[in-house]
Amino acid sequence: MRIRAAIILVVSVGVGLATSSVSAQYIYWGEFWGGQDSIQRGDGGGVLSQATFFQETDDAAVTRAIALDAVGGKMYWAKFGEGIFRGNLDGSGTVEELLEFYNLSQVRDLALDPTAGKMYWIEAAGDIRRGNMDGTGAPESVYTPLDEIALANGIALDVAAGKIYLTDLDTIKIGNMDGTGELLELYDQLDGLDEPKDIELDIPGGMLYWSEAFGRIKRAAMDGLGTPEVLIFELNEVPDLVLDLGRKKMYWTVPTTKRLRSANMDGSGSAFTMYDSGNGVTAPHAIAMMPFPASPALGVARSRGLMLTGLLVLAGGLLQAWRIRRLGKRNDV
Repeated sequence: MRIRAAIILVVSVGVGLATSSVSAQYIYWGEFWGGQDSIQRGDGGGVLSQATFFQETDDAAVTRAIALDAVGGKMYWAKFGEGIFRGNLDGSGTVEELLEFYNLSQVRDLALDPTAGKMYWIEAAGDIRRGNMDGTGAPESVYTPLDEIALANGIALDVAAGKIYLTDLDTIKIGNMDGTGELLELYDQLDGLDEPKDIELDIPGGMLYWSEAFGRIKRAAMDGLGTPEVLIFELNEVPDLVLDLGRKKMYWTVPTTKRLRSANMDGSGSAFTMYDSGNGVTAPHAIAMMPFPASPALGVARSRGLMLTGLLVLAGGLLQAWRIRRLGKRNDV
């Protein structure tokens, strides 16, 4: 049994090495300047030229949140005071208006549960609501101000655990995605929170990341234990951030200085400006990201490399197992 376990372990490590290439990322963000609102796209290294999607003129609404559905090939965004919209990830086709708010309520943040076909959002009145991702049916309230929500700003989902996380005034809270039970406070002012804005999850690492009104980016354990750690201190407000768990990077927007910035998720090293006014950045707010597909040739090469590496590692594992068995026989003599 031990020999078999050793072989499996070695093969698993080999497969991991074969697939551990650095994947490039698309960065999507919302721009608003001079009455023009648009979705922009670049890459996580600030190398690719920007692409402009779904530009609207004479539009006084700021894109407050962007969420991406990689499987469905759609991007969803919420415009302050207008509603929730969606379009194709490559910018083709027309914009669909899924929900319209007529300025009666204002969406502050947006998150998706593609498995269930649901989207969740925060309204300025304090409601956490959800509806179908295709815009059909009537939205329903998950939590309301009666659940002691004061001024919710950011929302994130742990779909596998059925949990919803949100920033609310000077607190971070957790609740059930179906709205059952009470919202529980994980962190508050006593933990040093100062108007948290956006929130993101590193579920494998068990960590929460959030931005604050006065330029800080912090993290803390998802279970509410421990002390929040300051990772980044900007001199201006950071309204939105996103995590790249594969490369252990985080990205955020700084509208005041017209920049998109990046740093290591643990806060080590120096922050890096990916895009700024020199790239045409004017007033970035919402931000989201996802891997962009590699070329077919690269995919074939990686598949062949994976097979070859797996075979070599398997052979090495079998050889090691044979040596262990021989050693065991010698010790029995």
